[in-house]
Order: sequence, then C-alpha cells, then structure tokens
Amino acid sequence: SILKTILYFYYKVIYFSSAEGLENIPSDGSMIICGNHKHFNDPLIITSYFKKNPVFLAKKELFQYKFTNWFLRKFGCLPVDSSMGDIKLLKLSIKILSEDNTLIIFPEGTRFCEHIDDVKSGAILLAIKSKAPIIPVGINNLRPFCRAKVRFGKPIYYTEYYDKHISSSKYDDLKNELMLKIFDLVDKKPSYYDEIKANLKL
Repeated sequence: SILKTILYFYYKVIYFSSAEGLENIPSDGSMIICGNHKHFNDPLIITSYFKKNPVFLAKKELFQYKFTNWFLRKFGCLPVDSSMGDIKLLKLSIKILSEDNTLIIFPEGTRFCEHIDDVKSGAILLAIKSKAPIIPVGINNLRPFCRAKVRFGKPIYYTEYYDKHISSSKYDDLKNELMLKIFDLVDKKPSYYDEIKANLKL
C-alpha cells in the first residue's frame, strides 16, 4: 500500500534503516516477533519490513484521538484495556495467531526495563499454546540519522514443550534464553545482560 511504502522510506530516509536476517522470517504461517524495546516506534520499524502488517497490542488510551486511532489501526495495532486479565489477553493473542498473523511482543513490557525479573515470560507461554515460532529481533540505533539496524534471528520452536506441564522455573529459563538471543542481536547490551548469562550459568 501507499502508506506502507511511505513508512518504509520514512525509516530509510530519516533513520538510515537497514535490516539483516530477513531470510530467517518464515514465508507463511503465524509467528511471534519478540524484540528489545527502547523506543515508542519500535513496532513500526519492524512493520516496515513486512508485506502484511504484523499485529501489536497497545493500551486503549493511545486510540482516543481520531488521527492516532486511524494511524495505529492502519498499521495493525489493536487497543487493549489495561484491566484485561492475563487469561483474556492470552486468548486474544491465540486468536490473532490462529488466523496466520504475525504478532509483535516486547517481553520487557516497557522501554525502561532495568532488571531481568521484570521481563515477562508470556511470549513463551503464547508460543507453546499457539505452536507458533518466535523470531527474535534486535533493534539498534533507532534515532534520527544514526543508521538504525534491525536484525532478525532464526526462528525458535518449542515443540518439545507442546501439550506438557511446564514449571515456573522452566519458564524463567526459557525466558532468559530468549532474551539472550534477542540481546545477541543488539549492539548496546542492557544493564542486566550479565545477569541473564549468570542465571543461565554461562
């Protein structure tokens, strides 16, 4: 579409953006994109590299104005109520993936995450329940005129955990492994990068 072309060239011209590892993205089927989160437009630069808009969820307050409501929905963003429980959110996400969509999730949950214990393991749970692979992505230098780079890693499949009970400690291990794969794609590591490796005894 014209809007998608504008979005792509916006990041090319203003952010000098480029991408690595596009060959790692499956050509069809549902998938979950999990990346680091430092900028409000992280999901949009990811979206600019997909033909079909990925879906990402955002708090409904961002949709209260006509233009932002139109703009966000145009690029695959859906509003969610902050009071929505984890189970309802999980069911909504599974429904999105059941329709062969790509869903963007930022496990850190906030742009100001400073501790591994604050990182959520919901993406792992969703990948296992939906049987969709996770594609780790690292977003680098997302500042105007600073040569932003988006790196896509290889798909992660959790087939050995399908239809099995998994302990909370195992979810923590899988979460740490995922975050390590994400931050291996990032030039500037977060303050808790060494903490992740310590937790995995690397």
